[in-house]
Amino acid sequence: MPTWAEKLVWSQGDAAGQRPVRTELGQIGILICGENTNPLARYALIAQGERVHISTYPPTWPFRREAPPDYTQWVATRSIAHSFEAKVFNLTVAAHLDEATIADVSAGDDRAEKVLREAPPAVSLVTGPTGEPVGEWLSGTEGLLIVPINVAESIQPKTAHDVAGHYQRHDLFSLTLDQRPQQAIHLIQPDSGPAATAPEVLLSSRWAF
Repeated sequence: MPTWAEKLVWSQGDAAGQRPVRTELGQIGILICGENTNPLARYALIAQGERVHISTYPPTWPFRREAPPDYTQWVATRSIAHSFEAKVFNLTVAAHLDEATIADVSAGDDRAEKVLREAPPAVSLVTGPTGEPVGEWLSGTEGLLIVPINVAESIQPKTAHDVAGHYQRHDLFSLTLDQRPQQAIHLIQPDSGPAATAPEVLLSSRWAF
């Protein structure tokens, strides 16, 4: 889902790949930036057996020019909330805004450079199944955040609240996730009937809106 100025470049995606990836560690799910605010997107991964979640964020939050928000707190709140609700480890990763990027983006514009330098930085952290932060945080600096985790620690908290299992009222609530690729065009050929599929060259045009 593109946010704010991203809508000038990107169109909406689809849910064709919105599923956890199976690994030796367990099923790993991922959402980008503001998508971690969407309860249904998060629940879709929880209900498909997510064991570890990855949240990715840009290096700054330059939406407001005056009295910018506490970006660190915003990111931490989302990370803690998903960890606690899903009973998973949440690996929150933010990019680092280095000097080369500032120079490239501002392109000599002093006002643009000022916005980038004054924008609050994002934060990288790890939160556990009880919602507690694990290890150190990284904010406004480049580095590696290495934290040992044990996915078995999610078992006990889930015995209390498994929001996609015993703690879900399946008789009252349901979520439908359409994982079909959303095509930009559906072609009906005279000889092939209504089941014809658009050529791949045309499907790629949906990213060029």
